[in-house]
Amino acid sequence: MALLLAILALILWPRRNVETAERGNKVEIAQSPQPQLAPNVVPGTSAIDAPPNPMQLLLQTPILFYGIVLDQHGQPIPGAKVSASVVDNVMRGTPVAAAGDGAGKFTIQSKGASLRVEVSSIGYVRVDRGGKLKPSSQAFDYVEGIGRGVHSPDPASPVIFQLRKPQNPAHLEKLNANPKVPRDGSAITVNLSKTNKVTLHISCRTMEDETQPPNAPYDWHCEISMKGGGIQEVRDDQTFEAPADGYVSSIIIDMPKTMDVKQWNSRVSKDYWLRFPDNTFAKIGFQMIARGDHFAVIDGWLNPSPNDRNLEPKVESR
Repeated sequence: MALLLAILALILWPRRNVETAERGNKVEIAQSPQPQLAPNVVPGTSAIDAPPNPMQLLLQTPILFYGIVLDQHGQPIPGAKVSASVVDNVMRGTPVAAAGDGAGKFTIQSKGASLRVEVSSIGYVRVDRGGKLKPSSQAFDYVEGIGRGVHSPDPASPVIFQLRKPQNPAHLEKLNANPKVPRDGSAITVNLSKTNKVTLHISCRTMEDETQPPNAPYDWHCEISMKGGGIQEVRDDQTFEAPADGYVSSIIIDMPKTMDVKQWNSRVSKDYWLRFPDNTFAKIGFQMIARGDHFAVIDGWLNPSPNDRNLEPKVESR
């Protein structure tokens, strides 16, 4: 991000020529447009003599990438669709073409500072980040300073992208919410569905120390509760049947400032099983953003049929 901001600053930095004009006893400063020159061309020199712009050179870094698309069992998915784009300018990414072959493998050659790749295939659903499977969408850097490290391509060890073939899909209802959460520990009730009375209760208490540096850890914790029902963390992202038991009334995310700095974070993402009072079940992704104005981001699926624990959505529902 720091690199991209630097690039933007260099490209958008105003170039103005100031000329003075003496009128009577006053000297006025007027702005006039500078003659159009090639980037980094010093007045009086030619474009041939101009030194190369280092930021523009970074955005033209050669990109070579090897990938492979597999299903949840590690088997290749032939002919998978590959969508990719490179960061080769400061305004937006530029799409690049790629497609999986009969063995699920693909190669990308382009130029840019970074590369984002997403795979898909008819009859399969995407895999999100955070589970045991490799995500269907990933990003890679080819210059220093962006944050992920410089990617080293290896044709003998292509990057794995995974898609999942549904086994027992059901008609499910989408759940989502994006509530603002008070920082003082006050509990809020979040409606997850527009058609069913399914709710979640969230409270968050944050104790930021204003004497600390801006990015230093601070104490915060969040409690997620289910009145009359239960909640438990998802341990296996390949399972789509909610557990029959093992639920608790609430779960706490605790982030004390004494925690190791590598583990402490102002954002936490978890997956949870939910059992509602009417014995319907859901599976949600939950993200708590505990910095500035606190927000929770909730996204998941509900099986509206009581006692049915199947939470594998149909492909068209995704």
